[in-house]
Amino acid sequence: MSAPTADLSKLRINRDDPPPAVKRALGRVLWLVAAAVVIIAIVVAVGRRDGVVPVQVVTVSTSGEGGRGTGEGSGGSVALVANGYVVARTKAAVSAKIPGRLAVLNVSGGSTVQKGDIIARLDNADYAAAVGGVTPLLLLLGLIFAVVMGVVGGFFPALRAARLQVVQALR
Repeated sequence: MSAPTADLSKLRINRDDPPPAVKRALGRVLWLVAAAVVIIAIVVAVGRRDGVVPVQVVTVSTSGEGGRGTGEGSGGSVALVANGYVVARTKAAVSAKIPGRLAVLNVSGGSTVQKGDIIARLDNADYAAAVGGVTPLLLLLGLIFAVVMGVVGGFFPALRAARLQVVQALR
């Protein structure tokens, strides 16, 4: 009894070509990606059409009048950078980069300002108090440093001689 010979070549899977559904899906994805790239390019082109508005940085210095409740001005200069955005080339929104209370506000909504006008002045009482609180601490640290250097110099005469040589060499 001989078994009929079956044609097994029909059972072979053809892995060379992807199925038609995969081809359609790949084509759709490519078209969607191309459309997205075109839309993004159009949005970027329209966004850059107006150009870039230059932003200026202004250095603010103390006026010597002193802040509210401080008595005397500090005499130093403080850099204050305000940022904002320009709307229709006629209006600007400005905000300070440091927190604080306003001591003086020279403009109101809708006011026209020129270059060099002072818009507002911040209250500097908190900063003056912080500086005043650090000064005694610095004096105390200087005293502690002098005591430590005296103790170290007393225990190690060679260190004192070397320090003296360095000071003389620098003169």
